[in-house]
Amino acid sequence: MRSKGNRFWNGDNRFRLMLTLGLAVLLPAAALIYVNFRHLESIKRDKKVEALIHRDFQYVLAVSEKKLNQKAYAMTETVRDLFPSPDSDNVQDKEKALDQILSKNPWLAHVFIFDHDKGMIFRPQPQKLNDVYCRKEHEMMAESYSGCFGMEGKMLVEGLHKKSRPISWYGGQTKRADGEAFITTAFFVLPQVSKDRVVLAGASFDPALRAFYYVRVIEIPTPRWTAYDAKYFGIKMPAEVTMTTTERAYTSPIWYTP
Repeated sequence: MRSKGNRFWNGDNRFRLMLTLGLAVLLPAAALIYVNFRHLESIKRDKKVEALIHRDFQYVLAVSEKKLNQKAYAMTETVRDLFPSPDSDNVQDKEKALDQILSKNPWLAHVFIFDHDKGMIFRPQPQKLNDVYCRKEHEMMAESYSGCFGMEGKMLVEGLHKKSRPISWYGGQTKRADGEAFITTAFFVLPQVSKDRVVLAGASFDPALRAFYYVRVIEIPTPRWTAYDAKYFGIKMPAEVTMTTTERAYTSPIWYTP
């Protein structure tokens, strides 16, 4: 004689079918939820590791930037202290003093003094005068800075006097015989000049020698979450889906030895 339980399972085929189908749907769904949960946990761990690496990189970059920044300002201030007084009316004496600065500091490409009342004195590195690229660079920069300081010199001087270290930096592209280069110029006011006078001085650093640069640091590309998913699930993402990300950081002027 069959038990009631056996009669129940054997007699109600419809119920057994519904139960079987329900389990067939629920069990894989539960398994998928669990797998996705574990996958998300692994991504979180990877993100934490990535965040730690990124934090350490930013810390090292900040420390290096601070040291290089101090070096840049110290070197510029040393050169600034060698500049002649703009009060002299003898242009030749000023040119001679600027030429001496260049001869003692071969890593400089140009030095100059701009006085709103007396004009611009712009001197290139003497040994570079035979270089056609350096001559063109000298002519272009002398004309460009003279025009800029003539229009905006007062504003620049006022801005520099508001800084704890009255030095500003300007970088731009130039050319050399071996191709494109990057030249950086330091603008500053002279300590012996009163604040109400529009007098600016500066020094440009030769890109072919030791110089200062603004650089952009590009980190190694790292996988995005789309790449993790593609790897984990064994699928191929569409071509328009971005699979990596690249972090960027910018530095202050850096002392560089080629």
